[in-house]
Amino acid sequence: MLPMIFDAQIGLNVTLTPENEPPPLPSELFRVGQAVALLGDDINVDRREGEPLFFYRGHPGRITDPNGMHILTEWVGFEESPWSFAFGFTAFHDGTCRGLTAITEEEYAIRAKAIAEGKRPTTD
Repeated sequence: MLPMIFDAQIGLNVTLTPENEPPPLPSELFRVGQAVALLGDDINVDRREGEPLFFYRGHPGRITDPNGMHILTEWVGFEESPWSFAFGFTAFHDGTCRGLTAITEEEYAIRAKAIAEGKRPTTD
């Protein structure tokens, strides 16, 4: 059975499937402090001691600079890493950021705890 998540954009429970991925972050949520998660595939990273081995699909973070040209996010476990201060996402002409999706504060806390425990942030 596939996991259920609360979709912050539409306010409904949705099942994650390849056809039904979380929606990309809309421009109205480009704001400092917005809880987000990474869309796409896991990324194997060069890391410093104590950092996660992967930047996971569903990895939680918070927007620190909502500039549409280069949206910066502080990622859980990578707070002092270039992943959090030099790697950004670009907004597309349709007003979305396709590399990020919004998550609830509750989901952020669950995913951050999983990362701190050395686990994947989601089960998908």
